[in-house]
Amino acid sequence: MSSGPKPLSPRADARRRQILEGAIRAFAARGFYRTRVSDIAKSAGVADGTIYLYFEGKDDLLAQVLRQALDSFWERGEEYVRAGATAPERLDRLVELHLRYMGEDRNLATVFQVDLRHSPHFLGEVSRRIFRDYLERVAGLVAEGQSQRQLRGDLTPRQAAHMIFGVLDQLVTSWVLSQRNYRLESLTPVAQDFVRRAMVSGSSAT
Repeated sequence: MSSGPKPLSPRADARRRQILEGAIRAFAARGFYRTRVSDIAKSAGVADGTIYLYFEGKDDLLAQVLRQALDSFWERGEEYVRAGATAPERLDRLVELHLRYMGEDRNLATVFQVDLRHSPHFLGEVSRRIFRDYLERVAGLVAEGQSQRQLRGDLTPRQAAHMIFGVLDQLVTSWVLSQRNYRLESLTPVAQDFVRRAMVSGSSAT
């Protein structure tokens, strides 16, 4: 698996993004294991051989889809999350950002919630490498709140980060698999309330 994309010219970078978007559509429609490189090429509107100019193969494409999505998530929202005045407000913003980001692209959410679960190899790799940055950032938010005595201190920051992610991850999975037509972002208030009640010090979550 490659360690990451090399710097590209603007034109080549645009082509690379085009292939990644095609891969997301193909994986969401057919599933990772049923998707062939030719399916990805067709979805992206390029020749089969073009895929290998930018990626080592299907495994590399999935890894890069996931890595780019999480990089984009933090580039887009880290400043917003950290602008919260208190630790509970920062957790509120994290919950909002997570559900809004995943709810904007059902194909991408499907890749995260379905394809990833069907691959023990990728689940291990992502948990150890790609999701590590996400969990460390959330753990940092929790540690700050604990040091300010605004969040409960009987969990390690890492344990709390896993629990928060687990709640959000399950909500996204249920949305992806549901036959009902609803906006994922509509669950933000109840998810925020749940996380606050689980994490905020004292008897009140407000």
